[in-house]
Amino acid sequence: MPVIKSKPYHLQTYEFLKDMILSGKLTCGEKLNEIKLSQLLQVSRSPIREAFRILEQDALIVPTSSGLIVNPLTPETIHNVNESRIGLESYAARLATRHFTKQDHIILIDSVEQCKKADNDNDMVQLIDLNTFFHDHIAALTQNDFIIMQIERIQNIVKLSRLKELQQGTRDLSYAYKDHIDIADSLLAGDEDAVETLMRKHLSNNMHSLLI
Repeated sequence: MPVIKSKPYHLQTYEFLKDMILSGKLTCGEKLNEIKLSQLLQVSRSPIREAFRILEQDALIVPTSSGLIVNPLTPETIHNVNESRIGLESYAARLATRHFTKQDHIILIDSVEQCKKADNDNDMVQLIDLNTFFHDHIAALTQNDFIIMQIERIQNIVKLSRLKELQQGTRDLSYAYKDHIDIADSLLAGDEDAVETLMRKHLSNNMHSLLI
């Protein structure tokens, strides 16, 4: 791990390990070995432990009787985190309608096209980042700091669930692209009821795809 002296080691270690988890290099359910990671990253065990603490707060890793593991994303966890998303992001989409512009529509449609390209290139990290961007852009338009903060709190575990979805064999994301375009079009039309309904349906479809 390239070390930046001006930044605390435990934060650099946290970001590096988070990237390993969200890129699939550390897989769901994999046990974390403090000594091996210390050797791999060429840091002492102290920043590793501090990084673990933050990763636990993000719910990216969880404790077990045999030690810490990457969150295995049980059906219960997937159900609960997606229920939270459905409630938060559906209402966020309704609020975003009030501040949505033609430029926002261009930005969202462009992100869908970029998602398709990343999908064709089999670039899962880029695909997840672009999908996250679509949802984050809508959340930001609420201009409600409390809603944005709550969505950000579950963002990492949501990213991990997306990664698990993409890794589940053959993937067909055509439904997601259509949903995103329909949501963007309804936002532009200013139809709050339609936007909230479409976002709820989209996130419910996403939860179903993870639980089948």
